[in-house]
Amino acid sequence: MSLFKSSDPEKHGDKGMSLLKGLFILAMLGIIAAVVLNQFIG
Repeated sequence: MSLFKSSDPEKHGDKGMSLLKGLFILAMLGIIAAVVLNQFIG
């Protein structure tokens, strides 16, 4: 993240970064959901 902020973050792939953030958030939610389900089932 610090590499992108070294120069103008808006000129770098803004759409790509937002897409990566979205995928990362979805992955985190998926992991949390899996852990919660495992807690309930197990």
